[in-house]
Amino acid sequence: MAAKVEMLSTTDIFDFYGCEFLFQFPGIEESDQKMAEFRLDEVWGKYLTAVRERIKSEMKFLGLDVSGNISIKGMMKLVNDMLKNEIATQAEEMRRTGAGFNMGKMIVQASMAAGRDVGSLAKQFGLAQEKPVKKNTIDTESLIKDPKWHIIAQAFEQLENAKTTKEKILSIDCLNGLQHHSFHLLIDLQTGRMLEDRAEGKKDQSEAMNIVKDVLQIKKDARTPLEFADRMSSDVRGMLTSYRHLMGR
Repeated sequence: MAAKVEMLSTTDIFDFYGCEFLFQFPGIEESDQKMAEFRLDEVWGKYLTAVRERIKSEMKFLGLDVSGNISIKGMMKLVNDMLKNEIATQAEEMRRTGAGFNMGKMIVQASMAAGRDVGSLAKQFGLAQEKPVKKNTIDTESLIKDPKWHIIAQAFEQLENAKTTKEKILSIDCLNGLQHHSFHLLIDLQTGRMLEDRAEGKKDQSEAMNIVKDVLQIKKDARTPLEFADRMSSDVRGMLTSYRHLMGR
């Protein structure tokens, strides 16, 4: 049985912003700064695990073997290699007929070849009676046209490569503001999209979206974390409120 993947909780997300503030706040006691640093490291680890497993599930859906301890950078290389191979494979057909990419059909083929149930998608692309072709593929057209993918890939690698507390803060804050084709990445890391029954502690879509709205408002307005301290863990909330007098509140 596949291991469960713990999704980000509301407490994790708001603890991050509370601890980010405490870690950099002038006048904070060293013991409290260490506690904030410990919690930041803990939350960073949850982000990293959720991101890695999310990418692995996406790769498996596309027919790729990503078993073992593969890094995010390694998975991004697999995607880039597939992109190059797919362009090379279709180049002659495009030159000869002027046709565009049919990525939807090829993604379904790859998933069927990997033994996954694609439901009505197979019939939609005329594959119900076809013998699936073993072929790794991705949405090449989307990757070419949407520069967001490259920004997201860089953000994933930045998260994985972060070593210092400051680097971890910057990588998480960057991820929290990014959006892919449909939703913000932070929604996927709360709802367990693509992880199916492996996601533990997942939220429903509407709850996750509301949290993202609050996070984006925090990032935009640079509000004091005291305004959302009630959504933090008791330890972080206690530390934060103990410095209320220094915040002018």
